Amino acid sequence: MPIYEGEDGVIAWMLDGPDASYTVPLPTPGETKRAIMDTYTKEHSAEYQAQAWIDLARKLHGEHPEVTDPANVESVLIKTSHHTHYVIGSGANDPQKYSPTASRETLDHSIPYIFTVALQDGAWHHVDSYAPERAARPDTVDLWHKVTTVEDPEWTRRYHSSTSRRRPSAERLSSRSRTARSSPTRSPSPTPTRWAPGRSHGSST
Repeated sequence: MPIYEGEDGVIAWMLDGPDASYTVPLPTPGETKRAIMDTYTKEHSAEYQAQAWIDLARKLHGEHPEVTDPANVESVLIKTSHHTHYVIGSGANDPQKYSPTASRETLDHSIPYIFTVALQDGAWHHVDSYAPERAARPDTVDLWHKVTTVEDPEWTRRYHSSTSRRRPSAERLSSRSRTARSSPTRSPSPTPTRWAPGRSHGSST
């Protein structure tokens, strides 16, 4: 018997109880199986809401390498959805999200940290990016503490859109030698928006 059925199954204990029933749509014989196109896998080893930020930070690393040096940056303001701002952004008011001694589990849920490391390294590694010595690097801590987030109602609206499937966000990076720039990112790489034909792909600047 599948683990989700029966009086001691997943449905009984973790979902709607032993008397619950569900209708699961299945493809008809010969129909293409499309459910995988509706999943949101992660390219990077970080909280899902951070995926687009890693993509954007890597892009900025290549296009504007000067901003990897905190001496050239006055501030980084990330405009994003309500969920991202209050759960993994500065809106959480959690000082551990800015602490170089925080656990991996906390850093995994810190957009300021994730964005900073991906910006400086131009990459994201499932082990190295969380290493204590990486988090404690002085230039990283300096830049990290300049990163804040704010909720933008438009990004929140798009995040909850039932038609676009986009998970958008934007950043405003103020450098000492250049005017501020803004780069909206519509969706991280491994999402239905990227996979499905006929939908917009990539990010815009």
